[in-house]
Amino acid sequence: MKWILRVFALRIANFLPLNLFKNVLGLIVLAKYFPDIKNSRYFNRREDLWSFVINKETSDKVLFLEFGVHEGYSIKKMASYNMHPESKFIGFDSFEGLPEDWWNFIKVYKKNHFDTGGKIPETSDERIQFLKGWFDRTLPEFLKDFNAKTFNKIIIHLDADLYSSTLYCLILLSQYFPQMHIIFDELPGEEARALEDFLAINGGTVSFQGYASRTSHFAIQVALEYERKAQ
Repeated sequence: MKWILRVFALRIANFLPLNLFKNVLGLIVLAKYFPDIKNSRYFNRREDLWSFVINKETSDKVLFLEFGVHEGYSIKKMASYNMHPESKFIGFDSFEGLPEDWWNFIKVYKKNHFDTGGKIPETSDERIQFLKGWFDRTLPEFLKDFNAKTFNKIIIHLDADLYSSTLYCLILLSQYFPQMHIIFDELPGEEARALEDFLAINGGTVSFQGYASRTSHFAIQVALEYERKAQ
């Protein structure tokens, strides 16, 4: 009987879009974490969440790494919340748009969406730096020679959209930073799946700090603190 059910399920699956199910799986992961997320601080605007995480009332020396820059709005905004002259705000992006199609539930962003024509955002803030290229080339090169021990706080902003890109960054960053604050720009969908698989692979603990959305009954942007398990 079970083999009949398996064959029947396989035939049905041929008619169902895989990418939609991936998005649904992301929602299931979000539902798993949402009770803990809802116990954290709620913000109606993502900018208020960013300000809360960086804590603009203090002058911590911050290392801020952003994955998915586009035109530079969020990295410039985060820099404006922190005035420490030795803080660093580093944005990683190919500036060529998405490397593949991205299914965001019923909306599909085609390959190269978010392409800026290779143009890097302009800024007068000397603490902001952009590293142009795909993450698997720029991030390892950056991390191998960078000393993060002098920074009071490490903040990671993940706005890479894709599951593969998000998971890659999480795994590599955790090898260098045993503790970090992470902001997911759009946790429902692919980023939630990446978080779930990252924790399954890497272990460690997460503590949710806050979330932003138009309603407190759903989370879009989510901030958490990650701590790697002791070796």
